[in-house]
Amino acid sequence: MRALLLTTLAAMTGAAPGAITSVTVRDADFAQVKALGPDELDAFARMWASKRRVDRAQAGDGTHYKLDIGAEGWSQRYLYYSSGLLTLLAKDVQPVYEVADPVAFNRLIGAAE
Repeated sequence: MRALLLTTLAAMTGAAPGAITSVTVRDADFAQVKALGPDELDAFARMWASKRRVDRAQAGDGTHYKLDIGAEGWSQRYLYYSSGLLTLLAKDVQPVYEVADPVAFNRLIGAAE
């Protein structure tokens, strides 16, 4: 029951317990662009933790990618734009976030700048 509660809370907040264990980057056509390696996952986790919520209705500037992020017991897919904005892909409206350094984040995930 506790695990279900944590998973539900994680889905609602866009955050989840546990370390990130996988990140796969896909382009607009769902083709894999990159799968992050162990060293890259540490850098990704630090950048991901520093994202901040912004007051926007949509994330849509720049080239878009899907970020498939996994950790023990959960996975989520985010829509990410090379401008540094992202949102959780879900059936309902989700908050928009911004990464602190889009240039470094794009370089890490293999996104065109």
